[in-house]
Amino acid sequence: MQLSGFNYVVPVQVRFADTDALGHVNNAVYLSYIEMARVIYFREVFGDLIDWKSTGLILAKAEVNYRRPLYITDELHVALRTKSIGEKSFVSEYGLFVKKNDEYTLVSTAETVLVCIDYTTGKTFAMPDSWRAAIFERDANPALQP
Repeated sequence: MQLSGFNYVVPVQVRFADTDALGHVNNAVYLSYIEMARVIYFREVFGDLIDWKSTGLILAKAEVNYRRPLYITDELHVALRTKSIGEKSFVSEYGLFVKKNDEYTLVSTAETVLVCIDYTTGKTFAMPDSWRAAIFERDANPALQP
């Protein structure tokens, strides 16, 4: 998996609080890193299309694969892309890369499934065409970075 295969990249600060007694980033924190990137991506993609108080997306599944430890001194970048879109959900892929000397090394991969939800009823619904179009439009312009 290469950084060039992704269409959105977010730099993420590794904090001291993210590390465990052995000095590496705790495995549970990786989910927080991909969430940070996803929220920034959502803000850009959906803008005012979603009223997050009544409708939105809920995380239904998350899978993380670890390749090597992360450390507080690492310059972390989380890359993401939309893998597929279904009727009520979509799948996002993530690559966590460490940048050193202008080279990016993959340290972890992840995948999430997000489902369209009406927060007032607690029920899922079909993804609106405007949301789908916003994802396609953003993903078609990989040169646009935050």
